[in-house]
Amino acid sequence: MKSNKPIVIFGAGGHASVLIEILVLNQCNVLAIVDPKAEESETHFSFPVISFDEFLSTYKSDDIDLVNGIGKMPNSSSRQDLAIELRDLGYKFKTVIHPAATIAMNVDIGEGAQIMAGVVIQPNVRIGKDTIINTSCSIDHDCKIGSNCHIAPGVVLSGGVVISDSCFIGTGSVIINDISIGKGVVTAGGSTIYENLPNDTKLIQKK
Repeated sequence: MKSNKPIVIFGAGGHASVLIEILVLNQCNVLAIVDPKAEESETHFSFPVISFDEFLSTYKSDDIDLVNGIGKMPNSSSRQDLAIELRDLGYKFKTVIHPAATIAMNVDIGEGAQIMAGVVIQPNVRIGKDTIINTSCSIDHDCKIGSNCHIAPGVVLSGGVVISDSCFIGTGSVIINDISIGKGVVTAGGSTIYENLPNDTKLIQKK
């Protein structure tokens, strides 16, 4: 969290609530929360909730950083669409790291990435912009994770795993060392991945 600019958060759901907690712990100055469904004088965690139009008329891109509180779910592009729209308007997204995350030296974390509580990231890892590394994930040495991914809570990546852009790795999944995951892959919670997966693979558990 290198920038000291005040922050505006987009989204008022569960993922945004987790991020608000992290920002408060890091003593960040949160100005407002943007929610398209905002009602007049509404607040969330004591922060004012404003509409998108009010945001655009109030906050200049040079004066603030943004935090993307829209969660990334399979088959939804809302999070990525928002990031593209706002970057095109000149805004930048803050990288958010929980103080209870453990991050080794020589780790490259992209703009707008979000690292939650209990995460362990070992040396020589690269994480792309806007990617979520959710609660208590273990990312071992030399892993490469692309942009706009969601590595859901409790995922374990062994050493040398490569995950391409826009993937969703479900809660508690385990990926064995040196496996490559193609772009847009979705894995169900609890999956164990022993072999490379091509682009757009969907691993859905049968009920």
